[in-house]
Amino acid sequence: MYQGFGKMMPWDYTELGGIPVGQPTVANWLKSMGKYATYAVGKWHMGYAYQGLLPGSRGFDHFYGFYQGAIHYDNLKYIDIKFGDSNHYDFWEDGRECRAFETADPKTLNSMRLYKDKIIKNIHDKNRNEDSPFYMYLPLQTIHGPLNDIHDKYEECIEILGEGASNSRQKYCQNMLLTDDIIGNIVDALKENGYWENTLLVFTSDNGADVGNAGCNYPLRGTKGTLFDGNIKTLALVSGGVIPEEQRGTQRDVLFSSLDWTPTLLDFAGVYDKIDKHDQTWDGISQYDLIMNGVGDNNENKKRDHIVLNIGARDFSSASIVFEKDDILYKYVSENEEIDTWAYKRDDGWCVPDEDNNW
Repeated sequence: MYQGFGKMMPWDYTELGGIPVGQPTVANWLKSMGKYATYAVGKWHMGYAYQGLLPGSRGFDHFYGFYQGAIHYDNLKYIDIKFGDSNHYDFWEDGRECRAFETADPKTLNSMRLYKDKIIKNIHDKNRNEDSPFYMYLPLQTIHGPLNDIHDKYEECIEILGEGASNSRQKYCQNMLLTDDIIGNIVDALKENGYWENTLLVFTSDNGADVGNAGCNYPLRGTKGTLFDGNIKTLALVSGGVIPEEQRGTQRDVLFSSLDWTPTLLDFAGVYDKIDKHDQTWDGISQYDLIMNGVGDNNENKKRDHIVLNIGARDFSSASIVFEKDDILYKYVSENEEIDTWAYKRDDGWCVPDEDNNW
């Protein structure tokens, strides 16, 4: 699934970037067309400079988390992409500053556990109409750095990685296990409340592992911020009771873009066909049939033969595309030094583990 963002320049606190005003989100569509209750928990990073860019103006009834690119897990203070640490808290609930750290134990405070508690509370939300479906957008903070030690996962990671693994890899492991636990808590809560059989759960990522932060995408080359497949070609998991029994545990090895999630989710919610063609402003393709029925006997559910990754210049001196021809995938990448040096670009991203799986 080609979902990673290769060309990106995340804005810092001085910029006014965000989702274009007037461009509906999935939450907007589900709220207006499907009468959904909508929640977002975790990282926003889609505009904060004025009210119209905040989650409450972009279709979400409730938001809990941080607005910008990164915060510390243990003190909830903003980390700027250019200037580093700050002394400013960036943690919000429904448009108001949330001082969650004031009542938390500083020795155990971790924003991931705050998110977990809020998500479980949202699942149990007694203010939601009993017959109202709900949509939860959960951009959890892990595995984004800078990572903290998760002390109750220390022994488990020693057992998994061995004593010789670096401290950064140990932290990476600890935070992955914490993430697994929290996702498990969410699934358990959905099942306990009788929602699971009518739930679609999508687990996906906007980029591959960050090699500079103890990640590794072997055998693929590339790291966060590059156009190599280690960043662009990411995994996704789809689960929930709505998935037919015969499709559970199956795989799809086809072109699928992050742009496809908007029409796909709207299709699952039953509102896709209710939206006027002139209002279908997304660039993606619904992959509902691919998920629910597989590629088909004659590949009839295989909807894509290419994905445009970026066009940075009219003359295509900065451009990239993945395309399929005669059942073979090709990728074209052209970089313009004047344009592409401004992108949030890392090194070449080679990561080759040794026989002990260290790198």
